[in-house]
Amino acid sequence: MAGLYEIWKDPEGRDLKTFTIITTTPVPIVADLHNRMPLVLNKINEKDWLDPANEDVFQVLMILQNTVSPELTKHAVSAQVNSPAFDSVELLKKVSD
Repeated sequence: MAGLYEIWKDPEGRDLKTFTIITTTPVPIVADLHNRMPLVLNKINEKDWLDPANEDVFQVLMILQNTVSPELTKHAVSAQVNSPAFDSVELLKKVSD
């Protein structure tokens, strides 16, 4: 997935670590669930995307346009995934529809 991060100083001088996931129009299998999805990078562009010395705006924009349509599947999971009170790999298990 394509994302960005930055570490900056808050008004008190403490490091504040921030990040964002770049999103795009969803592929058909995701479209009925949400109007966007994480942008999936093309494998050949990952090294250039992760290179902190890459400041070529045109190249970065080309990387973001040269993405892949991931092969995705979907299944129903527990509604507990919507609550930060629950944090378990068990939440990813398939439940009946």
